[in-house]
Formats: sequence, C-alpha cells, structure tokens
Amino acid sequence: MQLYEVVWSQGKVLLLDKIMAEDHRQVDRVWQATAGVGRKRMKRGILAYRAAYPDIRFTVEAISAVQDEDKVFVYWTASGTNTGPIREQPPSGKQVHFAGISLLSFDSAAQIYESLVFRQAPEDEIRYLIAAQGNM
Repeated sequence: MQLYEVVWSQGKVLLLDKIMAEDHRQVDRVWQATAGVGRKRMKRGILAYRAAYPDIRFTVEAISAVQDEDKVFVYWTASGTNTGPIREQPPSGKQVHFAGISLLSFDSAAQIYESLVFRQAPEDEIRYLIAAQGNM
C-alpha cells in the first residue's frame, strides 16, 4: 500500500497529492485528542516523523476491506532509529519497533479522506508521554 511503503517509508510525500483528499482528516490515538485536518498537515507530520526516525520502514502485514463500504483496515508494522527530536521529545538513539491498525476511508475519487490510527507507541514515545503526564 503506497501510503505506508512509499510515503512513510521513502518520504515521498508528494504522492499524497494523488492518493489523499485535500481536506483529509486523521486521528492518531497516541498523539491526537482531535482530528488533524488537511493533506498539507499530513505532509508536515510525516516529514517531522521521518526527521526523528530517518530510517523508518513500514510494512503492510494485512489489508481487509469493510464489506459494502469504501473502507479498509490496514495492519502494519514499523521500525526505525530515533536520531532526531519529535515534538519536545529528545532523540534516544534507540531502534524502535511498533505496530498499528489504520481504518482508511475513501471518497468517490478513490482518495483517502479519513484515517483513524490505532497504534502502539514506540518505547521512546511511551517514556516521553509518561514524563509529560508527571509534569502536569
């Protein structure tokens, strides 16, 4: 699936202009309480994540269509080395592995208009999130 194996793994974010609706909505249940809106925002997010994990590689493990709807579940795994900061999280230099399931919804032009992402947080993100909660 191009979103993971080309855009995320190779950083070719311009492909999003073809496969993602301009007003795309994404909710990542690790980082976002509300939806991020817009293809441009998605591009910035992917580039920021790739700056923190420049060797990140996503592998699509399984795809399952939702019957009678323009939606698919995608089970994916990822790994990469945290060599740069992400948000206020400093780099750890560690290799991380994580997995997730995304529910992708497609519009009439076959572009992704919504992504609901349910994923494991990598170990580095878990430590950061726990520390951030302690500072509240």
